[in-house]
Amino acid sequence: MLAGTVVVTVLCCYDLGGVDKVWAIADHGQRLQFFNLDPSPFVRHTFWSTIVLGFYNMMAIVGLGQAAFQRLASVSTQATAVRLCWVFLLGVWSLFIIFFFCGLVAYAVYSECDPLAAGLTTKADQIIPFLVMDKLGHLPGLPGLFVAAVYGGVLR
Repeated sequence: MLAGTVVVTVLCCYDLGGVDKVWAIADHGQRLQFFNLDPSPFVRHTFWSTIVLGFYNMMAIVGLGQAAFQRLASVSTQATAVRLCWVFLLGVWSLFIIFFFCGLVAYAVYSECDPLAAGLTTKADQIIPFLVMDKLGHLPGLPGLFVAAVYGGVLR
C-alpha cells in the first residue's frame, strides 16, 4: 500500500516540477488551511474538528480495534506494548501524511481541468486511479503495482 502510493506521488510530483510547485498550486487553490480556529461545528474542516476526530479515530485504530488488541496482547510486557503503540501511531501518521500529499498532487495535476466535471470519471473516489492510468499508464507494471497496493490496503 505504501509503495504504490509513494511511487505514484513521487512520479507525478516530479512531472509537475517538484514539491514547491505542488504546494504553490494547492495554496493558490486555497486547499491548505492549517489552524482554522473557527469553533462552529458546521464548518467542514477546522483545527478543533480535526483534533477531535483524529483523537477518536486513532483510539479506534491503535487502542480499541481487535487487530490492535491482539497485537498488544501477544507481547510479553506492558512496556513493549506501549512502545508498539507509539511505533504503530507514528506509522499511521506517516501513512496519512503520504495519502494527504497524494491528494494534493492529484489536485495539482488536475488543477486546470477537473476530471469529474469533464466527465472523465463518474465519482470523486476514481480520481487517483484515473491519475495513475492517465499520467503513469505508459510505465509498464505501474498500474498493476497500484492495483496491488489498493488490494493490499483493503486486506487486513
